[in-house]
Amino acid sequence: MMNFGIKSFYKFIRVHPETGVETELTGWCGNVLLTSGRNELANRDWFTSVQVGTDSTLPDASQDALLGYVDGTNQVEETVRNAQTSPPYYGWCRKRFRFDAGSIIENENLNEVGLGWGTSGATIVTRALIEDIDGNQVTVTWKADEILDVLVEVRYYPPLNDVTGTVTLDGVVYDYILRAASVTGSGWYLYIGDKIQSRAITTGDWSGFDGNIGTIEFDPDGTPYTTNANDYTNTYANNSYEIVFGLTGGPADWNATTGKLLRSIRIITTAGRYQIQFDSQSNPGFGIPKTTDFTLALQFILGWSEQVIP
Repeated sequence: MMNFGIKSFYKFIRVHPETGVETELTGWCGNVLLTSGRNELANRDWFTSVQVGTDSTLPDASQDALLGYVDGTNQVEETVRNAQTSPPYYGWCRKRFRFDAGSIIENENLNEVGLGWGTSGATIVTRALIEDIDGNQVTVTWKADEILDVLVEVRYYPPLNDVTGTVTLDGVVYDYILRAASVTGSGWYLYIGDKIQSRAITTGDWSGFDGNIGTIEFDPDGTPYTTNANDYTNTYANNSYEIVFGLTGGPADWNATTGKLLRSIRIITTAGRYQIQFDSQSNPGFGIPKTTDFTLALQFILGWSEQVIP
C-alpha cells in the first residue's frame, strides 16, 4: 500500500470591477480535511466550488458544512497546474474562484471558507478560518460593487519512502519494491480534484519494463512493454480512505521479448504515478517471465491523508 498526502490553501483578493486593481485581503490560509470530505475524494470530482460563511468556530474534522453559510460559487476565472521540482516534492493545482459584484450582501463579515463540489450545504471537503499572513484570524468584508476572488491551491504530496514485501506468482515468490514515480512530472498535478482512481487512458499509461525502477523523480529503466490489459478500481469502502485497484493482462499482453523479463511496472492513477519492481527469490536479479502462456493479475492499494506541514 502507498499513501499520499493532501493539503489545500486559500487566499482572498478584492478586485475593483472597473480598473481590475487587486487588493490582497489575506495571506495563504491552511485548511482542515473533513472526515466526510476525505471519503468523497474517491466518489466524485470535488475541486469545483468554494463556499464562504460568517462563523468563527475553529475547524474540526467532524464538521461537514460551513457553520454560518453565506454564499458559494463555482465560477472559475483561472486554473494553473504544475509540480514542485525540488524537495519537498508535490504537484499543485490553483484555481481562482469569483464572487461577482453584488453577489454577497455588502459588509457581510466573512470568517470561514470551504472547498468542495457544491455551492451550498454539506458538500465541502475542507474547512478553514480566514487568516492573515501571520496566521491570525481576520474578518473579510467588502462593498457591494466589488468583486471577491478566492484563490485555492490543492497539493498532492508523493510518498517518499519505499514499500517492500513479497508476492507469489505462478508458485514463484518475488520480493517487490513499490515507490512513487516521476514526482516532478504532470502525473502529479494533471488530475488533482478528479475522483481518485486508477487511470489508463491509453496502452502507454500502464507500462512494463525490463529494467529496474528509478528514483522517485523518474519512471523505471529499460524497454517499455505497453499493454491493452484492463485496469479497474473497486468500489470505495466508506471510511477506509483507500482505493483497491489493479490490472489484468491476458496472454497477448505485456510479453517480454526473447531473453527479457518483466522486471518493473509503471502504475498510473489520478493521484500520481507509482512504480514497482519484482525480484525472484529463487533467482535473484530476475523478474517475471511473462509469456503468452500466462495471464498476469496485479492488485494495489492507494491511501490518502491530510499532509502535515512542518
